[in-house]
Amino acid sequence: YQPDLPAEQVQQLRDLARGKDHVLLSPFPGLKSPVVATAWGLQLELPDTSDSRLAAFVRNYANGPQTPEPGAACSGGFGQPIA
Repeated sequence: YQPDLPAEQVQQLRDLARGKDHVLLSPFPGLKSPVVATAWGLQLELPDTSDSRLAAFVRNYANGPQTPEPGAACSGGFGQPIA
């Protein structure tokens, strides 16, 4: 998501990511859209978090069939997780 996304939308993203082992959330300057969902080989650009395609994207593609190493750990990152 863009770093200037409104706080209530950031919270919605945190809520969507919370408890999901294969979902990461990060602000990223310079995105073409305010919210961008990304999975291996796929991207969904959205104007905001109210778009119902966001939850469907996460449900369908988090550790989904397009994943080259299903079940692989998402570890070794930097910084502190927020959710």
